[in-house]
Amino acid sequence: MSDRPEPSRAMTAQEVDGKLAAMERAAGVLLREWEEAERRLTERNELSEARIRRAQRTGRVASPFEAESVLESVRLKLAADSAKGYGDAVRDFVCWWVDAAGAAWQSAALGTPLSYTRWGAVTPHTVMFDDELALLPRASEQARKLVELEDFLDPPIPGFNQPEERRRRLWGDLWAERRIPLLPATDELDVLLSRTPEAAAHRLRAALRAIIEAAMAKPRIDELEDKEGPWAPSEIAEYDRLDALLDELTHRLADYARVLTDVLPEVRAVNA
Repeated sequence: MSDRPEPSRAMTAQEVDGKLAAMERAAGVLLREWEEAERRLTERNELSEARIRRAQRTGRVASPFEAESVLESVRLKLAADSAKGYGDAVRDFVCWWVDAAGAAWQSAALGTPLSYTRWGAVTPHTVMFDDELALLPRASEQARKLVELEDFLDPPIPGFNQPEERRRRLWGDLWAERRIPLLPATDELDVLLSRTPEAAAHRLRAALRAIIEAAMAKPRIDELEDKEGPWAPSEIAEYDRLDALLDELTHRLADYARVLTDVLPEVRAVNA
């Protein structure tokens, strides 16, 4: 007997709130573990830089074939891989939280049912059967072409759909280029906010604005990195500022999902 729920069954408000609360707790755990992985990487980088400075000062450069030198290189590589792995995994999880919370907001504001399949559309590390995929929102033409290209390059397992394919199908270029989920378009956002209590709507606007600000840093960073020749001091300062801003994107996505989770009962109450 499978514990998998009936794909088209609508979730109750109690189920939605309980699952969102669980996602918030889990995201908090992952974010803290990611920060710890980043701290370990920083420590390893500082130790490596200290060794280099010591060698420059004393004139004694260790052979790259010495066991101690190789050990430190291995530890630095492991720390870097761990930090990157955590960063990618946390982004995937937080984007699932954003997507599910956004679908719940739409359901509460517009009075439309939210199915288990839509809820779990982009759950990390899961497969979805083709009959479940058929219940998801139809992809835009641009997103569909992107999925078809990816399927051509890396054919999926027949009968199953991996999370990355479903993210591309639902979020299109936003995910492919900026690793963020599809956010409400202007017209849709206006409708949703009009059916949301004013204070809650203000919090949601601010959280969305913060995401867009951080996400928009990437095109300018790419432009600077592609520039030929030396950078002006102002460009170096701009790059550092934008890079720090982009580093905040996952946390800003989590802030938005947290606000959605918090205000959902209010939205539901005014649209009952």
